[in-house]
Amino acid sequence: MEQNFEFVTAPDDVTLEYRYSKSSEPKIPHAIVFVPGMLGTVSAFNNRVEEMLFKEAITFSHRGCGKSANAPTGHYSFDWRLKDVEAAASKLSSEKFVVYGFSRGAALAVAYAKQNPKKVTSLILGDCAPTYKKTSEKWRDSVLANAVPELLSAEAANGFHDDSSEVDMLRAFEELALPTLLIKGEKEGSLLTEEDITTLVALNPKTKVLRLPNSAHGVENKDRDLVTKAFIKFFNGEEPDL
Repeated sequence: MEQNFEFVTAPDDVTLEYRYSKSSEPKIPHAIVFVPGMLGTVSAFNNRVEEMLFKEAITFSHRGCGKSANAPTGHYSFDWRLKDVEAAASKLSSEKFVVYGFSRGAALAVAYAKQNPKKVTSLILGDCAPTYKKTSEKWRDSVLANAVPELLSAEAANGFHDDSSEVDMLRAFEELALPTLLIKGEKEGSLLTEEDITTLVALNPKTKVLRLPNSAHGVENKDRDLVTKAFIKFFNGEEPDL
């Protein structure tokens, strides 16, 4: 598999770190855009890109995270983050692709699909409903206290908090009606509730649910084979063993 780390420029001139991967013998004949969680970087999807072997894949580090540059004041909002997804996705050569949003990236994934319905063929929502939350001061203080400077700047942590707002993409999810794979961690710490699952499946009957018995909010090593097999079946048009 070929992998390259490069930079792309967002509309407000913020440079974003991204990783492009391409497989000569893909197990999954689709391209994919990985959208990390709230403060995620390219490292969040290391194993997914390498193990799943999509035809081609893009993931990126959010502004102010990893090697991506800090943004101007007022440019850490949901709308600006959505423009970052656009910038990263533009580096795929494929005209149609899957979008995988992990955690709070789920709302960004659905928002991107809403803006680009002719490009997005299906969705993966990783352990979170497609809703973006307004953060609390407690969240901001906890992030600042535990931040690793190489992965998140204090400026970005404050910016994400100051510019956060409630964004509900449930109506868009219903209207898109795309084939969707929900990933649900069964351990304590999962952000996807049973109520969320009931709502999402009711809104879009094309939704399948993959339950991971050994995982909470992220995918643990014990569940990676399960995820790999389910992905391959789902994206090859087979019914996954969920």
